[in-house]
Amino acid sequence: MRKIYHLGVYGKNFGDNALNLVVDSFFKDKGEYIVGNLIDSNDWTVAAINKRIGKGDVLIVGGGGLIHEYTEKGESRPSGMIWEISPDDVLNINAKVVLYSVGHNHFFTDKTPSWRMERMFSNILKMGGIISLRNDGSKERLIRYFPQFKDDFITVPDVGVFAYGGKTSSNNDYAILQIACDRLKKRYGNFDDFEKLIEGVLDEIDIPVKLIPHTLQDMEFYNQR
Repeated sequence: MRKIYHLGVYGKNFGDNALNLVVDSFFKDKGEYIVGNLIDSNDWTVAAINKRIGKGDVLIVGGGGLIHEYTEKGESRPSGMIWEISPDDVLNINAKVVLYSVGHNHFFTDKTPSWRMERMFSNILKMGGIISLRNDGSKERLIRYFPQFKDDFITVPDVGVFAYGGKTSSNNDYAILQIACDRLKKRYGNFDDFEKLIEGVLDEIDIPVKLIPHTLQDMEFYNQR
């Protein structure tokens, strides 16, 4: 039976958790499904991975938080991602590697993506792997730095958005708006301008709006307003 090894970003924020629920529910009956959490431990070395999976198996790694070139301390990561593995080690993984639904956020304090990330992408593609980016502008942002990959990246919807399949009547329509308020200075820069922007967006929507949190910090922000 084929093994599917999923290294996901579990427990970091609500959006990625919703994504993981969808991924887990889809793959759990497609073979022997093994889950690993990139947040709990970065000991996902080639040796550890190859001990669990082999030729013909699949290693899927992804989520919106996958690409973080630097740690909070400003230290560079070996792969340009929170998956602490060197780009060249990827060539020694037995299974096919798939980076799925990866989001590339823009922070005002971000540094330019490095050669590490470029080599990581190159080596995954060299091994016949797949790289899919969210259709939220992530592909466009990345190919500004790495135009050589413009025909190699696949764009996909954020599947976490479709985790809820309920129905509402025409009299009970509402919009769901997720605003990431954690690390506001990194995300937006000026807090007052950010708050005015959100107020303007809410004023333009003529149906009730339900705010849903991105992280626990967002709940604190919402409760104050």
